[in-house]
Amino acid sequence: MNPNDLSAGIEKGRILYQLGRFDEAIQAFDAVIRIDRKNADAWYEKALVYSYMSCYEEVIQACDRSLQVNPEKAEAWFLRGLYLSVLDRCDEAILAYDNVLQIKPDSAGAWHNKGLIYERMGHYDKAITAYDSALRIHPDDKLVQENREKALNALKKK
Repeated sequence: MNPNDLSAGIEKGRILYQLGRFDEAIQAFDAVIRIDRKNADAWYEKALVYSYMSCYEEVIQACDRSLQVNPEKAEAWFLRGLYLSVLDRCDEAILAYDNVLQIKPDSAGAWHNKGLIYERMGHYDKAITAYDSALRIHPDDKLVQENREKALNALKKK
């Protein structure tokens, strides 16, 4: 692959990924990475493919590689947080979402996911605070409203 064709290699990987040809998509992203190990987008796209393959540790590793190159890549922090949460590594997931929020303070999704994690950990007060932050951004989000209500009820029973 010609180094000038790296964006074409990434696009090829995306198309293969959308077609459900995950192994071939990984190969396409690896071809880009062999030429440019510091291609944050290729590492991130590879993480997305791994997420669809349910290879959670690989998702986190690929996100880490993307973030080594570009620590400001909010979507890589978000994906990392999501899969750390799936693996029940809650404290690490919270830190990942904190990084998202440093980059994109208006990420309602990061606030919502932080709330879900805090709720799972039994920190209902922190969950409510996170949900409130999400609702300040998207006040009509029914799912966040419902989760806030659940956390509030759990806090009252505590």
